[in-house]
Amino acid sequence: CSLTATEVNDLVEIGTVINQAEGTITVEMVYEGEGWLGYAFSEGDMIGSTAVIGLPASGDVAIYSLGGKSDELVVLADSQDALSDATISQEDGFTAMKFTLPQSFAGFTVVDGEASPIIWAVGNDSTLTYHGFGNKGDTDLAFSNCREGGVVAETEAPVAAPMAPVVPPTTPVAPPVEAAAPPSDAGSGSV
Repeated sequence: CSLTATEVNDLVEIGTVINQAEGTITVEMVYEGEGWLGYAFSEGDMIGSTAVIGLPASGDVAIYSLGGKSDELVVLADSQDALSDATISQEDGFTAMKFTLPQSFAGFTVVDGEASPIIWAVGNDSTLTYHGFGNKGDTDLAFSNCREGGVVAETEAPVAAPMAPVVPPTTPVAPPVEAAAPPSDAGSGSV
């Protein structure tokens, strides 16, 4: 299935899809930088939310209870049963996390074509530390159902191309060559 990608700020893109037949959703979060990644369904409040957090230093992706803003109040949830197919990786200055959850999770139910409120954060480090003032946000993401062959429902959210590093050409590009003027005709009668 194809994920519908939404750019949530200049450095973070989140792709989503509903796997209706399985009753699950899949989320992929890509950060143009290196650090931990966090994603939660929430009306904008971090405190009291249940988040999926990926830690590249250990390779762990897990469900956390966000009891407060200090490190000791962000604790591993008692159950990890809802989380599946979870990965996190770093390559070429990008961090990517992908995971699958039940369609109903942490008090929210994702419905085809309807916006779901989320919060997200990225860290400046690959271990769980304070994310910093500008490395967080909230938005509404519209999820679409999946069928064989890709996404079947369009969303109103902007769709961003997958973020990839810009690689300069290895050989210089020559300027275009102008066409030579046609030879003048000596018998044109010009005086």
